[in-house]
Amino acid sequence: MHSGSRFPLTVVATWVSALLFVVGAFGCAGVKNESSGGGGGGGGGVNPGSGGHVTITPCMGPGGKCTDFPTDPMVDPGVATNFCAAPSGAGPCIIEPEDGSLFPQNWLRPRVNASGINGPMKVTVHADMEANDLVVYTSSNVWAMPKDIWQNLAMHVQDQPITISVCGTSGGVSTSKITIAPAQATGSMVFWAANPAAADIDEHACESNLTADCQSAAQLLGFSVGDEKTESVLGIGQVQQLSRSDSGNPAPVTCIGCHSATPDKGFVTFADSYPWHTATASVQGPAGMPPSGAPFPTVTAPGLAALQQPGWGPFSFSLNKSGNNPFWQPGMRIGIGSLGLRSPLIPQYDNAPDQNDSPNLAWFNLEAPNASPMATQGGNWAWASFAPNTPITSGNAIGFIQHTGDMCGNVPCGAGMPTWSHDGQNIVYVSTNAALSGRFNQEIPSPGIIGGGQAATNSFRVPGMTNLYTVPFNNGLGGPATPVAGASSSSAEEIYPAYAPDDSMIAYTSIPAGEPMYANAHAEIYVVPAKAGGTPTRLMANSPPSCSGKTSPGVNNHWAKWSPEVASGPKGKYYWMIFSSNRANLPTGLSSKGRTIQISQLYLAPILVGGEQFTVTTYPAIYLWNQPTTSVNTTPAWETFDIPVIGYEP
Repeated sequence: MHSGSRFPLTVVATWVSALLFVVGAFGCAGVKNESSGGGGGGGGGVNPGSGGHVTITPCMGPGGKCTDFPTDPMVDPGVATNFCAAPSGAGPCIIEPEDGSLFPQNWLRPRVNASGINGPMKVTVHADMEANDLVVYTSSNVWAMPKDIWQNLAMHVQDQPITISVCGTSGGVSTSKITIAPAQATGSMVFWAANPAAADIDEHACESNLTADCQSAAQLLGFSVGDEKTESVLGIGQVQQLSRSDSGNPAPVTCIGCHSATPDKGFVTFADSYPWHTATASVQGPAGMPPSGAPFPTVTAPGLAALQQPGWGPFSFSLNKSGNNPFWQPGMRIGIGSLGLRSPLIPQYDNAPDQNDSPNLAWFNLEAPNASPMATQGGNWAWASFAPNTPITSGNAIGFIQHTGDMCGNVPCGAGMPTWSHDGQNIVYVSTNAALSGRFNQEIPSPGIIGGGQAATNSFRVPGMTNLYTVPFNNGLGGPATPVAGASSSSAEEIYPAYAPDDSMIAYTSIPAGEPMYANAHAEIYVVPAKAGGTPTRLMANSPPSCSGKTSPGVNNHWAKWSPEVASGPKGKYYWMIFSSNRANLPTGLSSKGRTIQISQLYLAPILVGGEQFTVTTYPAIYLWNQPTTSVNTTPAWETFDIPVIGYEP
């Protein structure tokens, strides 16, 4: 972040992908950037069901073959059909779909995107069960399978290879084989779409005057499985709940990116910019109408005071699927987060001493009847001495969660970025000895490993040891902390943990030990068994196509979030995951001051777990081509959000 500005979008502009959220004050502006570079139930095309096994529909064509593909070629107007008869030499690079991709049965229809083609392109799609091939002559190097063909193909051809061949008017032919899973994905995705041009807006001015430029800095966009476009579900100016300024006075929210779904699916919570107060807002709204942005309707005065406490990181909730969530009932709206900020607040954040070197795990109750013991400083809340043994049944609005045994030398380690298990029993969190607002203890020159276009002369903070630990929730009391086997190594820094929907696995972002965690191009995504731990599995989705010229490590894969349900099939259990990466070959954006802003994009990572030995098979990434390509898209959440149905493009 450039000197004199703390606007949250500058964080996104250089990738919200590191210690930004690792510890206490991980809100939108939780890291000081020293750089000068830069559906309820799953609507919108999702078939009804719980994401389980899909029965193959038999084909009734001659010889039992399917007739999903037209017999005649599909030809764009003005395109010749007399090329690619005898291709030879090097073929084009098929960027989409990657060879070996696995598609959910109800996913966004596949798109072919090939580079190295000048002029028209011929696409041939072959499946053994189809009576004939689908042949397409198109004037563009990007072509999406028609919706009706895709839907019929997905019903008839599953767990069998589908070969896509691509060639141009010269050169050879390239192929990519994909498979359609006998299982669906469910739910909706809400992600942070930041405007690169607004990266250098001064948020101090936005706090006092939320201008159109301030409001255009970022928004939350949403879509459901199968939707072919995204729609705004929350803008900065639509948030009705007030936050607080550095001085503690009421102020509008200026950042909404670090968001989480509440268990009722109609609302999100998010960490505002420094000093990292939090807020709630509705993402509900009828189709074609703007979302209301209304706060959660039953927040009590003590609950609001808890939200407006400075020093929060992003929240997590126990997203229990049973319909009887003990932690989301009237009078007991419980969430967890990382809380830690020194008092008194230092009004000038930039170039100030670190204020957050002892973050704690904490729970909060939005409908608490009792205010927690807090000191106030100049109208701003600042925690003083919360009782460490306060259960959620106390009626208090905030309480600390103990994580005993997690020591960094002679002092307890900091605890940040917690994720609460779906069954409500355990918390996985980041244990760290770094100085904990994301502003580390000393600076070193960047060796050029940082993503986002920064020059080698920039300075970045040195991280400390960072590992994943678990602790029992225990009615908010916590207990002994245990390192996650396979995700607490000395060879890597592990951040951004996320429980699988059945709590069987933990996904996380891994960075080589000793390297800065903020905006690191070396970041990759792994999964590890949650209970027994063991050898972590690197996702195949980390790696771009080899012909693209991009490699991983090198493209900053980060912030993985699971789909809300596990899908069952004859080969095992299917898990779906969304994550952000800067591999897309898109033009970089420019801020209002001319800084280069990398454009991150969202991808799907499929995972199949089969057998009693917990065999984990991962697959290449699938690009979400329905997202905008002009915004920085990151920090996705995937749940059964109750957002408007969007549907298909005409």
